[in-house]
Amino acid sequence: MHRISSLNRLVTKSYNHKALLYSNINIFSKSTRCFSTSDSNNSSNTLKDKVSGVDIKTKYVNNTAATTTAPPPPKGSTGDKYMDMYSGEVPKDENKNEGPSITPLSRSEFCKSLLMMRKSGTLSSVNMLAKMESEASSPVYGSIVPYGLLMNTGDSNNNNKLTPIIMLKKSDEHIKHFKHFSKVSLVVYPLTPVDRPPAAYALSRVNLSGRMSPVTDAAQRPAAKEAFLKKHPGAKRMVESSDNVFYRMDITDIYHYERKGTSRVSLADFEVATPDAVTIDSRDIIETLNNDHLEAIRLICEQYGDIRIDEAFVYFVDSAGLNAIAKRKSAEEWFDVRIPYDKPFKTAKECKVGLIETINDIKHKHLN
Repeated sequence: MHRISSLNRLVTKSYNHKALLYSNINIFSKSTRCFSTSDSNNSSNTLKDKVSGVDIKTKYVNNTAATTTAPPPPKGSTGDKYMDMYSGEVPKDENKNEGPSITPLSRSEFCKSLLMMRKSGTLSSVNMLAKMESEASSPVYGSIVPYGLLMNTGDSNNNNKLTPIIMLKKSDEHIKHFKHFSKVSLVVYPLTPVDRPPAAYALSRVNLSGRMSPVTDAAQRPAAKEAFLKKHPGAKRMVESSDNVFYRMDITDIYHYERKGTSRVSLADFEVATPDAVTIDSRDIIETLNNDHLEAIRLICEQYGDIRIDEAFVYFVDSAGLNAIAKRKSAEEWFDVRIPYDKPFKTAKECKVGLIETINDIKHKHLN
């Protein structure tokens, strides 16, 4: 099991990296330059591009033409997507599978990986009979709901289909709405600490739109129960309760929301996309880092971004790196930091061991 040596080098400031910071563009975009655009109103900012040495604010914020016409930095040509997506110096040995990187996930891969990693989302339905008594009234009702995922639904033409299975109480407002209008949306966010709601930080998320239908067929109910219990093994009593019913959501549209805008994801691309092997099992990694190692995460983000930070937490992990959000010291400004690994991990177990061993080394050397 390898430690992530770049993080150790990083904290001792002997690793020549690029700052991948920004406030108003999303970490999951294909942008090769990430910076904090909110710094345009901060004349005292002196954050430098780690390669060119040019003030980022001057080069990228005050010079609009430069941001739109400047050629991107060279990318790898190894044929490995984990290498071809990185932003930074081209490795001297192109066959060496290591080096700085941004997330290699496409929008469809990100959306599918996130949906498979999480187990709850915000379900919104519309009350078509609602009376608008004031300007503040809304026919839309939303609530956080648990879901499971039914895979390979028996469609002979599509073995990659994912169908969310949602359990609701029979008295739930959503069910009343389904009788008149069955179209809903399910928004799934990255995983954040309990006291850090993801909506407050405008994190990338996936919005699924589709039609709801009850699982009434006795032949389909066992598969729905199994799919739900796979994500919620402690819900056996609730599943067997006559007060709860299962609904399936047949996805019709998928949208990827990020700070710079919204992108529609092709349903065909989504269905054939390969989920990231680390992301789909990364819940334990994220919770462990945020519960036990926040000070080390803050130090890593501070040194990697070359900027003083009050606090930071991790919200997304994939095979090639992790994404954290950090608060600038003594300021109400949050920005994203992408921390790449030396080389990609193949499994979440390997990733967790490598991260924890590396972080424990950092804590021993720099925080004791």
